[in-house]
Amino acid sequence: MYARDVMSEPAVSVDATATAFEAAELMVNAAVSALPVVDEKDLVVGIISESDLIKGAMTVAKAVGLDVLGRVDDDVRAAAAVEAAKSLRVSDMMTRAVIAAHETATLREISDLMLRHRIKRVPVVRDGVLLGIVSRADLLKALVSFGHSAYGRSFVVPKSGDEQLRTAVFKELKGRGWTTVNWNDMVVRDGVVHLWGVAPSDAVRQDYIEAAAGIAGVASVRNHMHVGRSTRR
Repeated sequence: MYARDVMSEPAVSVDATATAFEAAELMVNAAVSALPVVDEKDLVVGIISESDLIKGAMTVAKAVGLDVLGRVDDDVRAAAAVEAAKSLRVSDMMTRAVIAAHETATLREISDLMLRHRIKRVPVVRDGVLLGIVSRADLLKALVSFGHSAYGRSFVVPKSGDEQLRTAVFKELKGRGWTTVNWNDMVVRDGVVHLWGVAPSDAVRQDYIEAAAGIAGVASVRNHMHVGRSTRR
C-alpha cells in the first residue's frame, strides 16, 4: 500500500508566519501534538511540535527573568513574557529538517522512516506540496484492515477505483449535517470501506455506516469507529 492510501487528508498545517499562540490553539483544537509548517505556496518548510512551543515559551520566560521566583515584580515580568511570546513566530521555533515522503511511498518505507528517525508522523508531499500526513495510527489502521500483507513487498496495489471511491466517500460524509465526529478517516480496498474515528454517539456511528453503504461503488462497510473521546495523534 502507498502513503496516499492511508494518509489523513487534508493534513492540518500551520503557516510559517503564524504566531506561537495560533499554532498552540490549532494543535489543541485538532488534537494533534505536531503540525507541518507550510509557506504561501503550501510547500512544506518545517514541522513544529508541542515541545518546540514549550521550549520557546521557556526561553521567553527566562529572557525576562520569570524563572526567578519570589520577586515583587513577578506580575510585571509575567505580563512581559506573555507579550514577548505573542511575538514569536512558528518560523522561529520549527524544526526545518523535515522527514517527508512522496505519496507513492510504501507503508514499509514509511514505517522504516518512523523507526529510523524516531518520529511519530510523516508529511506526504507531491513536488514539495503538502497532501496529507501519515501517523503511527494510520499505519495501525492499515494493519488492522488488511493484516501484515499491507506492509509486504508483494501487496497488490490498490485499484485506481478505490482511490476515487475513497475521495467520493470522504466528500459525501463531510457534507452531512450530523458529521460531528472528533476525527475520522478511512481505508478502501476492493470496494470495501473501512471507517475509522471517534463518534459522539452510537446514532452518529450508525449514520456513518448507512451513509457510506449507500454510495455507488461501495461493496460493503466495515466500521472500526468508537464512541467516546478523541485520542491524540
